Amino acid sequence: AGVGKLYVAEVAGKFPATQEEFELRWADLLPETNPPTVRLWHRRDDDTSDPATPCTVGLDAPVAHPDPSSGVRTVAPDGRASTSLFRRLHHVPGPDGGRSLLACCPVTGRGHQLRVHLAHL
Repeated sequence: AGVGKLYVAEVAGKFPATQEEFELRWADLLPETNPPTVRLWHRRDDDTSDPATPCTVGLDAPVAHPDPSSGVRTVAPDGRASTSLFRRLHHVPGPDGGRSLLACCPVTGRGHQLRVHLAHL
């Protein structure tokens, strides 16, 4: 096995930490309403069926670089397959949802992948 990369990011709002929060936050991004090239999913951290159990959020979404001169990357159907994992470590309540501290793991290694995936969410 190789060495994995793990990053820590601070994002605006309350990032979902449980299946229950995940389903409330991203009902519009679940498979039945999402393009077939994008898949948002979660994995509970234990074998219980309790929706309040902490979970890891995964996003499979192709990352494209439509205009290399601009350096901008985005989620697009013609992009390269990319998978990222996210887990909320901490949430600080505040105006507009506060801030969340996330553990972020790029499963694939596309340029700016974590930033592009978090912006998509």
